Amino acid sequence: MLPIGLLMKEHRLIERMVSAVKLELTREKDNKTVNFVFLETAIDFFRTYADRCHHGKEEDILFKELTKKPLAVEHSKIMRELVEEHVYARKTVGELLAAKDLFSQGHVESPEEIESILQKLIEFYPKHIEKEDAQFFYPTMEYFTGEEQEKMMREFWGFDRQLIHDKYEAITENALAMVRRGDLTKWKCSVCDYVYDPLKGDPEHKIKPGTAFKELPEGWVCPVCFTPKESFKEVA
Repeated sequence: MLPIGLLMKEHRLIERMVSAVKLELTREKDNKTVNFVFLETAIDFFRTYADRCHHGKEEDILFKELTKKPLAVEHSKIMRELVEEHVYARKTVGELLAAKDLFSQGHVESPEEIESILQKLIEFYPKHIEKEDAQFFYPTMEYFTGEEQEKMMREFWGFDRQLIHDKYEAITENALAMVRRGDLTKWKCSVCDYVYDPLKGDPEHKIKPGTAFKELPEGWVCPVCFTPKESFKEVA
């Protein structure tokens, strides 16, 4: 596999998270609400996976090696644009985090701001991904020998071990599933304040991540104090 094959595989996962954001944004506009559980998941995904993991490999490995090559004017121009787009994405996700914090502090303007920033990300990523897939990745591989490509692939794997992909693949699939079900609500035990988070599940009782509270078996109890489900309340 070419080194860009790994980057393109990551693109497909980013596209799936964008699909989840689209679904959630539609629901938030209809219900005039903000789902903090989903929002925190999306922010973590875009900051850690899309930026630090994916953009990080592009900038620190692929682009860095390309600067050592006699690039055609067109390829050099596209690479500069891609770096600028990475900066834009980074800035936009930072704005999303700030808007979330403002909303959590009671600023009534924040819901609209959050929706606006999510819309920016929805519009940005498909165009950015298409530019890399269709205009940049394959032509740039011609600058590298087979040996250089193999070395780059090893550097990619060293940059972010398979574990991070497994983690964010699961997070993305869980987010999509729960958005479609419409239930990302956290529930708190009224006795010990343990919070059941559907994104994490309950490993102690073999409850998989992505299991909504309403889907927990009837005999399920709090893993801390053994209080039954009936004593849990939704987290506001």
